[in-house]
Amino acid sequence: MVRNHRVGVAGLVHGHVWSLLRSWQQLPNVTVAAAADPHEELRAQVKAENGVTSLYESYAEMFEREDLNIVNCTTENARHAEVVEAAAARGLHILVEKPMAASLAQADRMVAAASFAGVKLFVNWPSSWQPPLQHAIKLAREGVIGQVYEARYRGGHTGPRDIGASPYFYNWLYDARLNGGGASADYLGYGTGFVYDVLGMPSAVVGLAGRLVQDYITVDDNARMLLEYHRAMGLVEGSWTQARPLPGAAAICGTEGNLVVEYGGDLTLHRRGTSAPEPIAAPLLPEGARSGPEAFLSAIMRDEPVEAPSSPLRGRDIQEVVEAGLQAIRTGRKVSLPLPLPLPQSFDGDS
Repeated sequence: MVRNHRVGVAGLVHGHVWSLLRSWQQLPNVTVAAAADPHEELRAQVKAENGVTSLYESYAEMFEREDLNIVNCTTENARHAEVVEAAAARGLHILVEKPMAASLAQADRMVAAASFAGVKLFVNWPSSWQPPLQHAIKLAREGVIGQVYEARYRGGHTGPRDIGASPYFYNWLYDARLNGGGASADYLGYGTGFVYDVLGMPSAVVGLAGRLVQDYITVDDNARMLLEYHRAMGLVEGSWTQARPLPGAAAICGTEGNLVVEYGGDLTLHRRGTSAPEPIAAPLLPEGARSGPEAFLSAIMRDEPVEAPSSPLRGRDIQEVVEAGLQAIRTGRKVSLPLPLPLPQSFDGDS
């Protein structure tokens, strides 16, 4: 007998929740059974647009009253850890929308909670479901452009409010505590993940960020990180002031050529010694891995571990790199990786 999977949505303030809901509701044997959010207007919206009628002000009440097996976590970044801990304690699998958390300590709590409870934790990065980006990574790994010495990624737009995001979304994006930063928290994780998939974990990070244009916010609207590797480097850029498109959203540079992915999704190969770029048609993603909800459901149904690019350990590594970058931005110094482990809370300096 085929199981009907019941999804509970914890939080409606993340603007990506609406596309995730559409993805969940397109899957067979899946019911979006309930949603929880303290904002009455958002609860009314999910009822009107998605037909969800079991609505709650808190995720705790939803977990208590509903028979669920999957949680879709789309709260503010800083609340992901508490949702994951509560859901894991009830044996529920959890999809968390990017980034994993607002801090490395929170990400570590999430990994620990899911591992202890034996549930699956899935970190959804929308860029994971873009065929040109994924195909460029695959070709680089296969050696098509020789030895890779640089990977770079630039993401951005003109800012959450300017592009029409809901106030329920942009208000917390502009709150450093809830978001984890500004444009840095919004976009550096995307780029770090791209570079990580090509070159792995860096050995050190330098960074620069600032509020360059948008005086009405208190967080950074532009951020950069340079990732250090042995005989390679990564460049990650995020902007809330950028009018699209800028050329070369992502690029991988090798000794035999370059792979370039444009904002529109076009992938081209530039071979060393030739002047004309070669357009490359990226194959469609395989069935079962075309969206976050579809890939997560596949892992649950097959009882398989959540693998990259959505694994909690990859998400945790990205969080560590971004946190090192934020430390580098604050101090003006290069920060080495891995970051030092925090001292136990009972440590008093005398033992």
